[in-house]
Amino acid sequence: LRVLLAALKARRAAGRQLSCCGVQPALRQVFDISGLSTHLDLHDSQDAYFTRAVQVAKAVAEPASLQQRNKEAVLQFLMAIQFQQFAELSAVTFDGMTTTHTPSLDVQRGGHEFASATEYSDYLKQLNASKDIEIVIQSMIAEGDMVAVHNISTHTYADGRSMTTPYMSFYRLQDGKIVEASHVYD
Repeated sequence: LRVLLAALKARRAAGRQLSCCGVQPALRQVFDISGLSTHLDLHDSQDAYFTRAVQVAKAVAEPASLQQRNKEAVLQFLMAIQFQQFAELSAVTFDGMTTTHTPSLDVQRGGHEFASATEYSDYLKQLNASKDIEIVIQSMIAEGDMVAVHNISTHTYADGRSMTTPYMSFYRLQDGKIVEASHVYD
């Protein structure tokens, strides 16, 4: 399971899905009990996988709504942070993006304004340098140019200590990129 979780994280970081073929009933039961089956694309055989792949390829996809595209941009943003793929942030953030935290992580200013995606990436690298982060999205709602996300993040430090924080984030997007982020921590 640990190897599959590592592979799943790597695939998600690349914007891909992890598929498993030849999954026998006993193994599927292990995946179901562990909760991993909800994150994997499981198939009984290679033939079943290829049949499904052909069906998906033939299906005509509807264009995504503005709200769906905005939710996908925010999801890409959160996954880039979780997997510390900070170079990917420029694809979904505007230069000059502003971010605020309540309560403030920066006592003097209460927020940050970043001149570039690189500056924001550097800030996140510094913030996450000594810890691993796991972000679990509880819910995500989009309306117009706004996306609200209820998250729970767990930071695990190098010495093994762990901190779990529930919070709400509000993102304003323009042309598919985040221009403003506001985080409210409990």
